[in-house]
Order: sequence, then structure tokens, then C-alpha cells
Amino acid sequence: MSDLGRSTENGVVIRRQSTVSFDLTIQRRSLLFVAPDFLGYMLAVGLCCMSLLITHSRDDLILAAVVSAGGNYVFIAGNLPVTAMTGFIGNLQLIVSLGILYVVPADGMIDNQMTHYSQTISRILRVLLLPSYVGITILGIVLIIP
Repeated sequence: MSDLGRSTENGVVIRRQSTVSFDLTIQRRSLLFVAPDFLGYMLAVGLCCMSLLITHSRDDLILAAVVSAGGNYVFIAGNLPVTAMTGFIGNLQLIVSLGILYVVPADGMIDNQMTHYSQTISRILRVLLLPSYVGITILGIVLIIP
């Protein structure tokens, strides 16, 4: 459209033509929404916390956490391409699954091993199980946030 600040040489003609200019806004829209799509994982973590708090009948809660996490993984896998599963979503599934694997032996320890310890040691270990599970889970999620 112009000489862009250069001085014109003798005999050179600059042609000017009318132009059309337009802006096109491009926004990336994610296929996932935080609350509804990750609700299964939130439910699984909540069920694991409840299983560490409740003193009896914890097996059903742990089984429900496994089903909730697995169902949520299948739901998200249906919405995203396969390559996305190697990123954040795959790591989140691994953290939730390892958390469930942490709660299962903790449940066994509460049921079987803590009866062999003294009351004081048993009470201290029982109090430390829930914060350690929640802390490790939160730390793992913070470390994988892109």
C-alpha cells in the first residue's frame, strides 16, 4: 500500500489500491468442564476420605471409589482423543488410582494391625492416615497442573 518509509526513486510509481481488513477472533474451547467432568474423580477422593474416617463397613466405600474413578475415566476417554490421555488426564487417573491403592492397605491396617498396637500408637496412626492421603493427593495434582 505504501513505500513503508523508504524514499521513492525517480520514475518509480507507487500504486495504491483499496483494501479490506477484518479481524477474526479465534478462541480455543475445551471439551472438558472442570466441575461436571471431573465429578467422578472428586467423588472417588471423597469416598476414600470417608473410608478413612468411618470405623466400620469401609469395603463398600472403597469399591464405590474404584467404580467412580473407572467410570469417570471411561467417560473422559470417550470425549478426548487418545493422545490426550498421556497428558494431564492420564496423570490424574494415575494419582486417583494410586490413592485408592493407598487407602486399601490403610483399611487393612486399621482393621487388623492397629489392634496389636497400644491404644496411643493406634490413635496416632489412625489420625495421621487421612491427612497423609489428602496431602499426597493434593500434592500430586498440584505437580501435574500444566
